[in-house]
Amino acid sequence: MNWQPYAGVISVSICTVLLYYAFLVRLMVVKISLYREHAARGEDFDRYLSRNPRLHAADRAQLNMLEHLPTFNLVLWLNAWVVSPSSAAAGGTVWLLARAAYPFLVGSTLGRDVPVRVLFATFTGYAAVAYLAGSVAVRILQRAM
Repeated sequence: MNWQPYAGVISVSICTVLLYYAFLVRLMVVKISLYREHAARGEDFDRYLSRNPRLHAADRAQLNMLEHLPTFNLVLWLNAWVVSPSSAAAGGTVWLLARAAYPFLVGSTLGRDVPVRVLFATFTGYAAVAYLAGSVAVRILQRAM
């Protein structure tokens, strides 16, 4: 198989993995920082019972991406195969940029309410997934008729 037409989709996939691990590293840095702060005060830190807003923001960015990764990867590669690799790369890039913006839009701390500005990343991501999946459905329906 000639992989070169899929170079853009491969790049999006690799960048998606790198971004996900960047979110995990950010989460780890926040956790280590909180462990150290609590230790300096002679307190125990329970990561799972913590209501720390910095931890909540880092958790939300990582978990939100994890929640959307299976669907995104599926429609990305289906689109590349059924519609076109360039179409998939374009939609995938939009999704990836929206995902990358998510932690900046959430902010470094997160309380009980999610800031409205984060909806920009959320709805842009939904639109990219809808585009990728929708164009696959349209192409399949066109071929069936």
